[in-house]
Amino acid sequence: MGYEGFSKPLPLTRMNPIYGNKNEILFLLAVGLLLPVWAGTRKKNEDNLRAQVKTTNRYAEIPLSADNRQLSKWTL
Repeated sequence: MGYEGFSKPLPLTRMNPIYGNKNEILFLLAVGLLLPVWAGTRKKNEDNLRAQVKTTNRYAEIPLSADNRQLSKWTL
C-alpha cells in the first residue's frame, strides 16, 4: 500500500526474533525502571495523606457555634 501518494512502502529494519527491536528493548527497560519509582512515589504520597487524616470511618464531633446549630438560620 502506498504511503502519502508514494508507490513504495517505508523500509523497515529486520527484527531479531529472540530479542526484538531496539525500540522494544528500550521501552521495556524504561518501564522496568520507571515502574518502581512511580510505585514508590504513590506509596509515599499515600502515607503522607494517611498521616494527616485524623479519623477514619468514625464520627467526629464538629465544633459549631450557637448560630450554626440553629437550622432555621442557615443560608446558602
